[in-house]
Amino acid sequence: MKHLNYILLCLGLGLLASCSTTSNLPDGEYLYTGIKSTEIKGKSGAPLEDAALDEAQPSLAYAPNNSPFGSSSIRTPLPMGLWIYNSMVNKKMTGFRKWFFDTFAATPRTITSASPDTRVKVAKNILQNFGYFGADVKYNLVDQKDPKKKKISYDGWAPGFKTTVSSSVSDVKVAFENQNCIVLTYYLQSVDNPGGTKNYTGTAALVKSGKEWKLEEITNKVK
Repeated sequence: MKHLNYILLCLGLGLLASCSTTSNLPDGEYLYTGIKSTEIKGKSGAPLEDAALDEAQPSLAYAPNNSPFGSSSIRTPLPMGLWIYNSMVNKKMTGFRKWFFDTFAATPRTITSASPDTRVKVAKNILQNFGYFGADVKYNLVDQKDPKKKKISYDGWAPGFKTTVSSSVSDVKVAFENQNCIVLTYYLQSVDNPGGTKNYTGTAALVKSGKEWKLEEITNKVK
């Protein structure tokens, strides 16, 4: 009964502190509340475009606190883990209290932990590996009602697609194959305006996941 009362007390404190999910953030830090939007501008319709986007977009994904099913843009309305964290993090804890905190508290996910600078670099590298060398991946921090909270917007994150006139793949060969992995080599020609025609040799690794084959890695080198 004592433990039950303590749990109810903590939840009550959390409800009272619902406006303080940011009270323990360091100076200059912001609580990450998800991705506002990801808009791709200037799509060209080139053959490899959809494959490039499918590979690049997951690198931008990062779930905020109290996100259902790992969504990067949706949060549940009751951030219980954050409430418990902020009401207990600076208090001395032993025994049941420490177990309760370790089990139910959620460390705030911040803009720093979301690492948008790193994520846009990874996305840009992926796009370039597909031959979109004009792609420029960018992000913006979007203000919220609470000045200590920010969303991330990746609007216009791939304007480099505007410069791609066409891309084509030929001379595809199987360099390695077993039951769970296939490595392909190929020749890629990309036409950009400006930029002209560029030729590359590339490799693509596919791995088996259940009944499907998924692209794991792709690299291109100037021929």
